[in-house]
Amino acid sequence: MKKPACKLPEMAVSSHLIGLTISSLKNAGQTHEMNEFVSTILVNQMDLEYDDILQIAKKYVSFKA
Repeated sequence: MKKPACKLPEMAVSSHLIGLTISSLKNAGQTHEMNEFVSTILVNQMDLEYDDILQIAKKYVSFKA
Protein backbone atom coordinates (compact mmCIF):
# COMPACT_ATOMS: atom_id res chain seq x y z
CA MET A 1 0.00 0.00 0.00
CA LYS A 2 1.35 3.40 -0.96
CA LYS A 3 1.02 5.96 1.80
CA PRO A 4 -0.45 9.33 0.84
CA ALA A 5 1.63 12.46 1.45
CA CYS A 6 0.71 14.68 4.37
CA LYS A 7 1.99 18.11 5.32
CA LEU A 8 3.23 18.51 8.88
CA PRO A 9 1.39 21.25 10.77
CA GLU A 10 3.33 24.47 11.21
CA MET A 11 2.64 24.42 14.94
CA ALA A 12 3.04 21.23 16.95
CA VAL A 13 -0.65 20.94 17.82
CA SER A 14 -2.12 17.45 18.12
CA SER A 15 -5.51 18.37 16.68
CA HIS A 16 -3.90 19.85 13.54
CA LEU A 17 -1.81 16.72 13.07
CA ILE A 18 -4.84 14.46 13.47
CA GLY A 19 -6.91 16.57 11.08
CA LEU A 20 -4.23 16.67 8.38
CA THR A 21 -3.68 12.93 8.64
CA ILE A 22 -7.40 12.17 8.37
CA SER A 23 -7.75 14.57 5.44
CA SER A 24 -4.82 13.00 3.56
CA LEU A 25 -6.17 9.49 4.04
CA LYS A 26 -9.69 10.55 3.03
CA ASN A 27 -8.44 12.35 -0.09
CA ALA A 28 -6.45 9.26 -1.06
CA GLY A 29 -9.58 7.12 -0.78
CA GLN A 30 -8.11 5.09 2.06
CA THR A 31 -11.22 5.02 4.23
CA HIS A 32 -10.28 1.80 6.00
CA GLU A 33 -6.89 3.19 7.02
CA MET A 34 -8.55 6.46 8.10
CA ASN A 35 -10.93 4.53 10.35
CA GLU A 36 -8.04 2.51 11.83
CA PHE A 37 -6.11 5.70 12.57
CA VAL A 38 -9.11 7.37 14.23
CA SER A 39 -9.86 4.24 16.28
CA THR A 40 -6.27 4.05 17.49
CA ILE A 41 -6.30 7.70 18.51
CA LEU A 42 -9.68 7.40 20.26
CA VAL A 43 -8.71 4.30 22.23
CA ASN A 44 -5.54 5.98 23.52
CA GLN A 45 -6.59 9.64 23.52
CA MET A 46 -5.99 10.32 27.22
CA ASP A 47 -2.41 9.03 27.12
CA LEU A 48 -1.18 10.53 23.83
CA GLU A 49 1.23 13.42 23.40
CA TYR A 50 1.98 15.09 20.04
CA ASP A 51 5.00 12.82 19.43
CA ASP A 52 2.92 9.71 20.12
CA ILE A 53 0.31 10.82 17.60
CA LEU A 54 3.06 11.56 15.07
CA GLN A 55 4.44 8.02 15.42
CA ILE A 56 0.97 6.53 14.89
CA ALA A 57 0.31 8.80 11.89
CA LYS A 58 3.61 7.75 10.27
CA LYS A 59 2.16 4.25 9.92
CA TYR A 60 -0.50 5.65 7.60
CA VAL A 61 0.98 8.68 5.79
CA SER A 62 4.35 9.98 4.60
CA PHE A 63 5.13 13.45 5.83
CA LYS A 64 6.56 16.18 3.64
CA ALA A 65 7.99 19.54 4.59
